[in-house]
Amino acid sequence: MPDSPVFSKEEILKPADDDREIHKPEKKRHRFRTFFIVLVVAVIVVVIAVGATGAWNVPGVSAIFGMNKPKDLGVKTSAEALASLKKKIPLKITGESVNYSTASPSEIFSGKISVNEETTSEEITSWLNRHNGTNPPVTALQVSFIEGGMEISGMVNQYIHAPVYVQVMVEKTGEKSIGLDLQKAKVGLFSVPESYYDQVEQWFENAINDRMATIPNFSMDTVEYHDGFSYFKGTYPENIKPTNQGWSGLVDY
Repeated sequence: MPDSPVFSKEEILKPADDDREIHKPEKKRHRFRTFFIVLVVAVIVVVIAVGATGAWNVPGVSAIFGMNKPKDLGVKTSAEALASLKKKIPLKITGESVNYSTASPSEIFSGKISVNEETTSEEITSWLNRHNGTNPPVTALQVSFIEGGMEISGMVNQYIHAPVYVQVMVEKTGEKSIGLDLQKAKVGLFSVPESYYDQVEQWFENAINDRMATIPNFSMDTVEYHDGFSYFKGTYPENIKPTNQGWSGLVDY
């Protein structure tokens, strides 16, 4: 049996020769990869959150959470309902198209008719969707009359793209004025804080009443809202000129 090699103390303690390169971790590359992953995850979370709340319509995501369409009030549109309303209120949309924002009331409206009729939720919803213009600010609009007021739902397409829902009580305060009492208001999944209700009511009251005040031969003797229908007694202009803005143009003229 051969003798075992004998090493001195110095040889035992001497580091072994090793020509191999020792690669240190590339910390910068790892940090960039981690940052990129976190960024992607954050973007995905934001997209899902926005789509889920309905504050903006995100294709696919909003559909999953049901936020790509307004609340269904169970009110359907139909040609029959539209024809019925036109028979009850024979207001004619006729003549050359005008811009409601620049035309004067006398250019838009003419004539006078007396109205003493009940109108249903289906009739007014059918009329509003039929005459909503080429680029409507609200689509898929539904109006459901309730006792003392109405519910309104639709998809807002200006400034935001989101479903909205409003429940409001309406009271006649004069021949050409109304008062509003907001009960509920939602944009997407968010409820409008009640602390803002007074401001919202005041803004819409002023906008509606200011417009009604300028419409010639329009007056309200009686206005009532009941479950499924409204009752109106008063007068309307007989003729109104068309516009690409649709009925929403009346807010701006």
